[in-house]
Amino acid sequence: MKDNKKDAVAFLKNISRKEVERKRSVTFSITESQLKKMDTAARKNGFKNRSEFLASIIDAI
Repeated sequence: MKDNKKDAVAFLKNISRKEVERKRSVTFSITESQLKKMDTAARKNGFKNRSEFLASIIDAI
């Protein structure tokens, strides 16, 4: 039992926390047709929403 506790403590000490990047809300203007294209492309490519789709495009830059 003591060995299990030691193993658990050692495991917890070795966990390194990944820094989570904070999300920020941004506002910009695009046309209705651009918005429709983005919605269509997001759905077609399996994204949950256009924000997720746009974020993946930005990450690819």
